[in-house]
Amino acid sequence: ADGARPSNEGRGYVLRRVLRRALRYGRQFLDAPDGFFHKLVAGVVVDEGKGFFPELEAKRDALREIVKEEEEAFAKLLDRGLKYFDDVRKTVQAEGRSEVSGEEAFYLYDTLGFPVDLTLIMANDVGLGLDGAGFEACMEEQKQRSRDALKQARAAGLGGGVSLSTDQVALLRNAGVAATDDDAKYALEDDAAAAAATTVAAVFTPESGDEGLEESVAVAEGDVVGVVLDATPFYAEAGGQVGDHGVITLDGGLEVEVQDVQNYGGYVLHVGVAAGAGAAARGAAAAPKVDYARRSLVAPNHTMTHVLNLALRDALGPDVDQKGSLCDAEKLRFDFSHGKALTAKQLAAVEAQVQDIIAAAMPVDTKVLPLADAQRIPGLRAVFGETYPDPVRVVSVGGNVAALAAEADDDVAAPALVSTEFCGGTHLRNSAEAEAFVIAEETAVAKGIRRIVGLTGEAARAAAAAGEELRAELAAAGRSADERLREVTERLERRLQQSLERAVTLEKELYRSEEARSASERSAAEAQLRLEAERAEAEASIRTKYARIYEGAATDLTAQKKSYEAFRRQKEVEAEEAAASLAQSREAHSQEVGEFQLQLHRAGTDMDDLRQRLRLKEADSLKAIADARQATAKAVSLEGRLKALNLDLEAEKRNALESLAETEQTFRREKVVWEQELDSMRARLHGATAELQQLKSMKLEADRRQMEHLARLQEHVTDEAIGPNPKP
Repeated sequence: ADGARPSNEGRGYVLRRVLRRALRYGRQFLDAPDGFFHKLVAGVVVDEGKGFFPELEAKRDALREIVKEEEEAFAKLLDRGLKYFDDVRKTVQAEGRSEVSGEEAFYLYDTLGFPVDLTLIMANDVGLGLDGAGFEACMEEQKQRSRDALKQARAAGLGGGVSLSTDQVALLRNAGVAATDDDAKYALEDDAAAAAATTVAAVFTPESGDEGLEESVAVAEGDVVGVVLDATPFYAEAGGQVGDHGVITLDGGLEVEVQDVQNYGGYVLHVGVAAGAGAAARGAAAAPKVDYARRSLVAPNHTMTHVLNLALRDALGPDVDQKGSLCDAEKLRFDFSHGKALTAKQLAAVEAQVQDIIAAAMPVDTKVLPLADAQRIPGLRAVFGETYPDPVRVVSVGGNVAALAAEADDDVAAPALVSTEFCGGTHLRNSAEAEAFVIAEETAVAKGIRRIVGLTGEAARAAAAAGEELRAELAAAGRSADERLREVTERLERRLQQSLERAVTLEKELYRSEEARSASERSAAEAQLRLEAERAEAEASIRTKYARIYEGAATDLTAQKKSYEAFRRQKEVEAEEAAASLAQSREAHSQEVGEFQLQLHRAGTDMDDLRQRLRLKEADSLKAIADARQATAKAVSLEGRLKALNLDLEAEKRNALESLAETEQTFRREKVVWEQELDSMRARLHGATAELQQLKSMKLEADRRQMEHLARLQEHVTDEAIGPNPKP
């Protein structure tokens, strides 16, 4: 809700890791259906938290869409990743290992999108550890491959690249070389300050090591050389803006045609090709000359990138965040966070706002301020996660930086149509110098990340004219739509062919290294094969997932049926034991009171009544057992219905989970009925037990009467024995 988006870096990656942990847990342990999490977040989380964070309610729909996109993206890999981890677990246990290897964890991370901390949790769940050092080694190898690829790309254009390693930067510091003074890099045309002579601080070649600084390097024509100056007007690549081109003339007449400028720890390295032979020595005088014509083409693209950022936020809302940019002499490229493609209306609004700011001829003001003061400027834009220097350079299109900073503590709203950002790049002095602006392309580059390519100046006018020409051609009267479409298609095909031919030419110039091109082709082929394999595995995982759902449901139902059968058999045994015990008690009682039938006639009558009631109870128990068996038959019927549903799996994919839920609810309701019937049986058995207790009480009463009767007989016998006329 505060602007973070799931991504692969910074707070976005923290958010992605949290979301993917929850998704894995819900699917693996709660057996939650697809799409459960975004509903949970947009429902329960927002409802519970909006009292403390009102922005949750305001952005409920946006939160739902963001989480839904991340959930759908990870769902495509989740089942495959879980299957792969299960295979890894079996392999680890079979080999007697105690932890998941770094290579296995890196495959889950790099190919299947499982953050390493999620893999560690999964490993701990099954009693395993994770080789963190091995994972970090794999990660470093991948980073090194990326660095090598970048070097190869640069080397392809320069015949062999030059860059500074960490050890070489330390070598410069240890040698007392001061950081390069590049204050003159912002000028838009040649001036005395920018053209002032400077001194060579260090010279590097592709073969340079880190043992020590070479005092002098012999250079042949066409050699690639890197020169560090103590001061330079060249702009080093940074902030999305490409480095300057130009020429450095060294003492003795050696010229280096600069084609790449990079900043390494404050040391600006000018990489270029020697235009002749000579020597490049430390301490020699040097005359740098920037290609200001090229810089004047880069500057409007950079300034209009700031204006485009403002226009996008106005058109799409404040949640739009910059995700990357590139400004060169031909175009500007701006990446931003947005979940879907812009509509034609939105694109037109963005383009029109940028064009209006150009037409308004707004001044472009720059000023260096303390970081704390600059951060309080209303409407200031900064890239989250970036570390800015203190003091920091502030660039405002349409505003005065000093005035904006003065209003920072007055709680003043950000002025409309004013772009204010932290930036260390080269910019125009007035927006009108951009002359024109058009959007050439809008496309997706990653999940939730869009890209706009724009043109300024003469390139923008040419693109607009070409567009108008196409519109005029399409609208030309007297020709059928098919003819117009065919002609336009042919023209576009010719232009496309020309563009392809130009691209091939540029590619040949850029990629002179055949090994790099072969590696790229192999990588593309491998990526295509991997994509096809992933698609096949995804389709198989979908079928497996639904089969597992139904198999799991059938297994659960079978287990519940078996559990109920065991419970029913146990209750039948208990009922039989109670009946047997009652019969034994009845037989014993009959034997004991047989001799006293006359005295216990009433008790016998009561017992007959009791027997009748017991028979009724037994009949009720048998009926309950029959009802239980009928319920079991219903369960079997439910199982048959599940099998029928399984046969219709392909036709009922979308409704399967709902049908299963209804079946489970029906089973639960019937289970409640069965439990109620069993409770009734228990109550009846309890009543029978009470009857038995009453019978025992009656037996005790009969015993007491017998004793009293015997006592009276004894007294009667004694009286007759001592009387005057004893009876024979």
